[in-house]
Amino acid sequence: MPWDSEKTTDSDLTAPEWNSHVADQKSRAKHYIQNTEPSSPSEGDLWSTPVTTYDAEKWTDSGIHSDGIKGLDISGATLYIGSQDGTVVAIDIETQNQLWNHNLHSSGDVLGVSESGGVVSSVGSDNSVFAVDASDGSKIWEHTLHSATVNGVHTTSESVYTASDDNSVIAADVSDGTQKWSHTLHTDSVEDVHEADGTVVSCSGDKTVIAVDATDGSQISSHSLHSTTVYDVRIANGVIFSGSAGGEVTAADASDGSEIWTHLIHGDKIQGLSVSNGVVYSGSFDNTIVAVNTDDASLIWQKEPYTDFIYHIVASPEYVVGGYSDNTVSVSTLTTSLSLQSYYNGMWISVE
Repeated sequence: MPWDSEKTTDSDLTAPEWNSHVADQKSRAKHYIQNTEPSSPSEGDLWSTPVTTYDAEKWTDSGIHSDGIKGLDISGATLYIGSQDGTVVAIDIETQNQLWNHNLHSSGDVLGVSESGGVVSSVGSDNSVFAVDASDGSKIWEHTLHSATVNGVHTTSESVYTASDDNSVIAADVSDGTQKWSHTLHTDSVEDVHEADGTVVSCSGDKTVIAVDATDGSQISSHSLHSTTVYDVRIANGVIFSGSAGGEVTAADASDGSEIWTHLIHGDKIQGLSVSNGVVYSGSFDNTIVAVNTDDASLIWQKEPYTDFIYHIVASPEYVVGGYSDNTVSVSTLTTSLSLQSYYNGMWISVE
């Protein structure tokens, strides 16, 4: 419930009482802020959540690659970009200076890029998975464990997870590319893969989303909430977010696949998802980027349509980046603030 520090709508609270309480809580906020709502709040408890708003477009560039942008990832101030021209490029996102590039996928398109712990993995239509050093782009290893185009990749501190047209998901050791496990639970091409908190999720042309244990690939849950091919998937805080050819973005419980919400803000195929700071970002063939709240899909902002299809997006607390079919990369800045609430007189109230 919002409050005005100059007046109150509750007759039990006088303006001086409220002003005093606000001043006290703000002075103590840095010591007591929590990121999740306390389940059994006590008088004076503080709860804050990040609020992300769109700031402005920082830069666009159509000259980094010579074909459509299919892979994006951000680590700090470095942007990694993969293209259908077969190259991967690392860019300083602030200066736009190129740090390195490689063309290890010279015989095919690059369809996914992912960085973690100083390792950048990339996949493509040449059936290969490459891992390179994030500092200079030098090759660490390559594997060809898949027998068809590799569509998606996610790198963690321990593993590189990949999704392929051969209907498989493979987990490989991040240090040397040796296989840990694989599964073929999907009955059609696997379009994307992502891991968080020990759960690996994947999506497919068979219209399903499947969650497995990251240690051995054993199935945890699945859902068929989409009626068309599911192209993108992410998992965060036990919730699976997926986007389909039908334009839906859906949130489901990772433990049992039950639906939490679905939004149909887009008017065309979803071709990119990213989750950051309690926000789900989606890009679409309707040329727009949409940001909604992870909890209830309430609209936060919608970026005006670009002139071409969005092939991929990635977001961090500071930036949202779109990759387009006409080779363009667009970087926009985000502003994140804290929404602070205090438990006072039996209710949560804003102290801002």
